[in-house]
Amino acid sequence: TTSDPIVIFNHSIDISVGQLTQFLGYINILIWPMIALGQIVTMIARARGSLKRISNFLDAEEDIKNPENAVVLKNVKGEIEFKHLTFKYPEASIDYLKDISLKINPGENVGIIGKIGCGKTTLANSLLRLYNVNEGSIFIDGVDIMHADLASLRDAISYAPQDNFLFSDEMGNNIAFSSDNKDMDL
Repeated sequence: TTSDPIVIFNHSIDISVGQLTQFLGYINILIWPMIALGQIVTMIARARGSLKRISNFLDAEEDIKNPENAVVLKNVKGEIEFKHLTFKYPEASIDYLKDISLKINPGENVGIIGKIGCGKTTLANSLLRLYNVNEGSIFIDGVDIMHADLASLRDAISYAPQDNFLFSDEMGNNIAFSSDNKDMDL
């Protein structure tokens, strides 16, 4: 049967009910793929931005690196000496630690106390060489830490940082996190 034409926006369209149903069916079939395509384009744009930030981070030059002909620390006895250590954070205008001189003999226990922000953590981080310090200012067993191999230096020191962080995992795995050879029987 013929029906009256459909008028949309002042345009007369001569279409049957079957043709209209068929058209709406095709539209319904195409909607989801178009939405999915839009989501994929959005994800690709976000991934490009993330990749750029990650690449910039990975391509950044390291500030703390092993010196040429680094001295590997072996059988560390534990003599630590600070000689006139003065430290300033990168891009800071003032010295944070000034003329620190201290000698700690092997087996000696030393407590470093002071107000918040006085430099206790900075002193410990300097010993671990988390920051570069002036040559000739920190020694372990007579070796300037600026000439020491970073891995052997950090392996020789036990350190409990102030920052609390646990992975959502078993306690043993949290304790053995940085160890390549995890012997859980200890």
